[in-house]
Amino acid sequence: MIVFRKANKTDAENVLSLYRSAVGGEYCTWNENYPTDFEIDGDLAAGCLFVLEEDGIIIGAGSIVPENELNGMPVWEESDAGEIARITVCPECRGRGLSHVIVEGLMQSLLEKGRKAVHLSVAVKNVPARRTYAGLGFETKGKTEMYGNTYFLSEKIFKEKTNA
Repeated sequence: MIVFRKANKTDAENVLSLYRSAVGGEYCTWNENYPTDFEIDGDLAAGCLFVLEEDGIIIGAGSIVPENELNGMPVWEESDAGEIARITVCPECRGRGLSHVIVEGLMQSLLEKGRKAVHLSVAVKNVPARRTYAGLGFETKGKTEMYGNTYFLSEKIFKEKTNA
């Protein structure tokens, strides 16, 4: 059974291992300096690190960024947004749509907090992630250079629920 849940301190080592398993991958821009236990500790302290578990084993992770560094970008249609980042799935589990599950869980958390949209940056070379985000209704709003890489800036505005 697959469970999406908020991470706790005991998950930190497993999440770091997941991050490390992505470094050097074809689509990954991460390196030995990012993400690290520093990001994990910060996300845990802010209560914004989530994990995906299958049969008690952590197979994926993602975060709602505590301090949204993308807020200053002039491309957004909606300013009341949360930023999601550091989404990863263990190499053996890729290709099963699990990133989709993680992003949906993160978006649900943002909705519950009253946010109106979600923002993210995705490396231009990360074709699988871009496909996932497009399938979830994200729109590319612009492009930026950060940390020595080129990223698309993507946004999904949550639709208002009506009683009609």
